[in-house]
Amino acid sequence: VCADSLPDASRVCRSLARHWNRLRLEPPRLLSGEAREEGISLKDGVLCYGGKRVCFLCDDRWRGKTASRPLPVDYLYVCKGYKGGITELSSLFSVGTVVFDASFSGYYRERIIRECAGEGISYVSLADEGAFRVPL
Repeated sequence: VCADSLPDASRVCRSLARHWNRLRLEPPRLLSGEAREEGISLKDGVLCYGGKRVCFLCDDRWRGKTASRPLPVDYLYVCKGYKGGITELSSLFSVGTVVFDASFSGYYRERIIRECAGEGISYVSLADEGAFRVPL
């Protein structure tokens, strides 16, 4: 599952092919849109896999929406294309950790960090950390 709308999947496959071959793994398949298979599902940018729920925010599809109770998500992955804040999503999602990728400007990144701190939500900045691993 890719966060951006036009991923270069062939480039990812080429760069990781040696790793997959060494581990004798089949190259992964790209999931986009909606998918439901044994053990994995993807709908409206929400991925469920390995007992974890990850919501990808890469556009403004969630802005202005309301819910009777928040959807619990383990990780909220925020990337370029989402223009809102974290506070406005608190009625929609009960977030464990916000992960924002390195595509954001320093100003926007700092704004999200302040919002996360104010809401008591843990966060990871890929611009600072470089990578993030989710234990399953």
